[in-house]
Amino acid sequence: LWDGIPLVPFFIGLLALSELIFYTLHGKKISSEKIFDGGCKWDQMIQGIFDVLRRPFLVLQSSIIGTVAGIIPGVGGAVASFMAYSAAQRVSKNPQSFGKGSVEGLIAAETSNDAKEGGSLLPTVAFGIPGSPDMAIVLGAFILHGLEPGPLLLRDHLGVVVVLALGIALSQLIGSFMVLFAAPFLVRLVSLRATYISPVVLALCLAGAYSVRLNVYDVFLACGCGFFGFFLRRYRFPIIPIAIGFMLGNLVEKAFHQSLMMAYGSYKVFYSSVLSVILISSSLGLLIIPYVKSKWLTKK
Repeated sequence: LWDGIPLVPFFIGLLALSELIFYTLHGKKISSEKIFDGGCKWDQMIQGIFDVLRRPFLVLQSSIIGTVAGIIPGVGGAVASFMAYSAAQRVSKNPQSFGKGSVEGLIAAETSNDAKEGGSLLPTVAFGIPGSPDMAIVLGAFILHGLEPGPLLLRDHLGVVVVLALGIALSQLIGSFMVLFAAPFLVRLVSLRATYISPVVLALCLAGAYSVRLNVYDVFLACGCGFFGFFLRRYRFPIIPIAIGFMLGNLVEKAFHQSLMMAYGSYKVFYSSVLSVILISSSLGLLIIPYVKSKWLTKK
């Protein structure tokens, strides 16, 4: 624990195992509704497409969040999804539906997760800094083929960069069509009882926790985080703020110390520039707006 809690076991336990424990204890189906009834629910999938098209502002907002999160190295898609989900919940007219199968929450999380791929490509090709684990693999492929990421790559091998961008766009289209054809069969899983699915999911989760560092300690850590997440769900504490804090806390701490070192210990560095004042004011505004909004709705 002195070296810190690894990211993968923590999230496997907090998000996956806690949900698994919850459904196993109830012993019910994942969905209480009869979703699959022997035929392909193409009308439901078409309805899902129109649900996205009817919310252009939500798609645009989540795409921007995902792109910005992708540009920041080390943040990744998980942070982008949580940030977009929280932002969608704040601006939604029905925030109480989030966490209960909200269409808006699903659109926000998945849109930002897809949008971060394009954003993570930017620091990879422009500065040689991978924006995500996937882009770290792409960076290694560049080096194996004798391509040096950076400004020279954009100048001398612009065609490679264009092909990468088109490849990301094409992969999104191919993935969407694959899901459309596979969804009528995959949806059967939610009609099975949790007692049948739980052993398989549990084995996969524990194998994933172990495979990162080949350490049995990570398996026990994932189980502990799973029970911790279950008690949070049981007593209705939100899990998403804990997940975001865990992912960003280390980055914030490092950036804070780096800023103080650059300013020789002076805290003026945080409010000496206009950009810093704008960012701090925006952060405080995000904290205050929900409180003011709730008070205003109560009076109304």
